[in-house]
Amino acid sequence: TNGPAIRIASIPIVYHGNENMHRHIIESGTLTHNSEESLLSSILVGNVYSEIMSGMLPSKIGSNLLTDLIRLREQYFPQLVNSKVVSNLKLAQSLSESLEGNELCDALERNLGLSGHPHTSIVSAVILGLNYTNPRECIIDIANRLFEGGDLDSTAAIAGGICCGLNSDSTITDW
Repeated sequence: TNGPAIRIASIPIVYHGNENMHRHIIESGTLTHNSEESLLSSILVGNVYSEIMSGMLPSKIGSNLLTDLIRLREQYFPQLVNSKVVSNLKLAQSLSESLEGNELCDALERNLGLSGHPHTSIVSAVILGLNYTNPRECIIDIANRLFEGGDLDSTAAIAGGICCGLNSDSTITDW
């Protein structure tokens, strides 16, 4: 269920600033997944990548996430009134206000989960990617979780991609 969010990474690069970016994300996602929650979580990831492309700081990206996601849910999935992606993003953002690093990772794992469903794992990945400043620590803290369903590699890939994009001064040689 996390496939579309991983697969769309190149779409915000190619269609950055293009009003059709979200439609391309949805079209790509529906090739293998038709869940509106899965597609909405893919749009969330695509928005974050697009904001990174524009040079936006993590704090600014984070402050716009919920408002943008609600607007996009209303635009593309108006029938999805009680979106778990939206409610989980609210919770994850509130946790990130007082926690960071591995403590935030622990809290997200306890309260949402880091693996399995896009409304939990993708939301957690986005929040972790925005809140870590060291991509290696971000990826390792996620990957070193207890096995809880088997999709931690996807969560780590998305969070690590976001964190790397925001902290480009950290290179593989630093790892």
